[in-house]
Amino acid sequence: MNSQLLNDGMRLPDGVRWREFDVARIDEIAETWRDEDQKRQIRNQTMLGPAVMLEVDGRILAGIGIVIYNPVVGEAWTLIDLARRYDHPLLLTRAVKKALYIGEQSHRLHRVQMTVHSEHIVAVRWAWALGFKIEGLMRKYGSDQSDHYLLARYSNG
Repeated sequence: MNSQLLNDGMRLPDGVRWREFDVARIDEIAETWRDEDQKRQIRNQTMLGPAVMLEVDGRILAGIGIVIYNPVVGEAWTLIDLARRYDHPLLLTRAVKKALYIGEQSHRLHRVQMTVHSEHIVAVRWAWALGFKIEGLMRKYGSDQSDHYLLARYSNG
């Protein structure tokens, strides 16, 4: 999943582009991501698989990546500007869904999974919109012993 492949593979509105993920720009995404543990996790994830940022009118709206676990399985992650997530909900959902598809195809993944906090219903519904289905509840999965859902989507190819 590279930005040029995504930009060529999608019809994006004017002012919208995929860019290679730049960890130096994490602070631009949202003040809610100022936690150093979250930043460290994102930096680590960007080194374990492809990662890109969705830019709208020069500002980063979201980052997305896939941690490659083995030759056919990856785990998706997203970093979204929480202050602007509702400014472009349809664009965000369509672009991320297409990016996941292109990432799956270009890396020949047959399974991509993700985890979502069990109490974050909006995130669970968004994962469903991206094509993920709940496979189970992972009890005490979070660092705070919170429960998380394991969701997965499978490639058609």
